[in-house]
Amino acid sequence: MNLTAESFLGALRAFQFDAEFADMSLSEVGKPRDPLYRLARSSGTWERRTAITATFWLIRQGEIDDALSIAELLLEDDEDLIHKSVGTALREVGKIDQDRLVGFLREHAVPRVTLRHATEKLPRAQAGLNSSMSSPRSS
Repeated sequence: MNLTAESFLGALRAFQFDAEFADMSLSEVGKPRDPLYRLARSSGTWERRTAITATFWLIRQGEIDDALSIAELLLEDDEDLIHKSVGTALREVGKIDQDRLVGFLREHAVPRVTLRHATEKLPRAQAGLNSSMSSPRSS
């Protein structure tokens, strides 16, 4: 990935959004999540990455629905960076609700790199969600 001035500025905007979203107080947990979905549908790699990484805060609060929805939107992304971030988000979801993680993985064709990241903390029996469940287009 070439770092152009435009992508650098995009990364800065993404970082700023990440920081602002992560700094929300508990009283703002119900805040609309529309900006995350807009970012997930963006043409900018860093904005799509921000959409999924911003859900980490929500996951730690026990709110996994938006993380799973945004992960689903990003499963067919072309960027490996996005697949890694989605896998990390899914791994964190599994720390809160393993059954939901396993169900999500069984329901979707998940890129291999995403599957690797998502299952690295699962018990061996459940980590048997192997590459036969993943889509072949990502290594």
